[in-house]
Amino acid sequence: TRLRQILLNLLSNAVKFTDHGEIALKARTADSLERDTLLLSCQVSDHGIGISREELSNLFHSFQQADSSTSRKYGGTGLGLAISRQLAELMQGRLEARSKPAKGSIFTLTVPLQRSEKNENQPERPAQHGTEGLRVLVVEDNAVNQMVIGALLDTLSVEVKLASSGEEALQAISQQQDFADMILMDCEMPGLDGYQTTRLIRDLESQLGREPLPILALTAHATTEQRDSCCACGMNDHISKP
Repeated sequence: TRLRQILLNLLSNAVKFTDHGEIALKARTADSLERDTLLLSCQVSDHGIGISREELSNLFHSFQQADSSTSRKYGGTGLGLAISRQLAELMQGRLEARSKPAKGSIFTLTVPLQRSEKNENQPERPAQHGTEGLRVLVVEDNAVNQMVIGALLDTLSVEVKLASSGEEALQAISQQQDFADMILMDCEMPGLDGYQTTRLIRDLESQLGREPLPILALTAHATTEQRDSCCACGMNDHISKP
């Protein structure tokens, strides 16, 4: 919480006082003299208005800005820097500044952090689900739903193939016999809906003498009647969203 408070204040100042150029936040860690302590160094740099050497000496004093005209133009009192330095010192750290007028400023926060204990108990590898390498055709017209379903299937090491319409799915299945091992079918789509697409796939399989692909409805429709409609058109099962 305190690291966030300090860094957000430094970044806020950088944005406030930089009309053009670059603002950067860099972080790194380093070993300290104590084995159980790590030094975290965070640096916020900008190409802003900069501060003179004389003004730097008063920069971290309460209610003090480098120049009174700064307050009139940019607003604020400079209290944030005083609080940020106090927070850094309470964490046994330090906050320092380097700057040149019209060249920008660099604020560096250094805080000692205690190393976490090494966890000797290695996490167990996730169990094999038996789905590794399974090719699943997701027939879904909504791009957001495609991403969500794809991410969920990725955790099962499934190879995801996408079709944004019933027509696209039908074309892919007709052109390549082993295109997919299973289909997740949305029911409501413009053009060919999921019910029509399933019927056409079943007709195609019958004509070509292919083994029927498992087709599962993946839909927000969850009533008994709608489940029955899925089975009636040739689907094997029903999964309700979400």
